[in-house]
Amino acid sequence: MNREDYIVRAKEFASRGESRPNAVMTPEKVRYIRKNPQGKSSKKLAEMLGCHYRTVQKVQYFETWTHI
Repeated sequence: MNREDYIVRAKEFASRGESRPNAVMTPEKVRYIRKNPQGKSSKKLAEMLGCHYRTVQKVQYFETWTHI
């Protein structure tokens, strides 16, 4: 097995989303953030959902939770 195979397998079997032990987001929260019906800022959404504003930004820009 070479490095490329290792990276592919690591991504394939890595836990994602709620299965992560320290996950703050849920699929419902992620969908709500991306929809953002009231056009709230990331800081307001973070206060409302109980997380850090950078977490909200990462969800909005598809840096995390890309599988949803």
